Amino acid sequence: MFLSCKLYHIYIPTAQSLKNKRSLITALKRKLINNFNISVAEVDHHDVWKNSTIAISLVSTDRANMDKRLSAIQKFINKKFYELEITKIEDYF
Repeated sequence: MFLSCKLYHIYIPTAQSLKNKRSLITALKRKLINNFNISVAEVDHHDVWKNSTIAISLVSTDRANMDKRLSAIQKFINKKFYELEITKIEDYF
């Protein structure tokens, strides 16, 4: 069994308020959960309206499958949430 946890540090240049930021982050979390069946949480920068840190975790019985899913998640974020800039990704395996 393989477990992966990643932290995505996100910059949101278009956010004009905390409400705007939270709507984008909530939509991102909901779509990731629905499309990839993973655990997602905002873990840092709760009260900063231009930045966020999202943690995702997933479990797989196959390392290759897990790597493929992680790659698909990053492509999904870059394609569907183009207004978000991923500034750093931290891996915790």
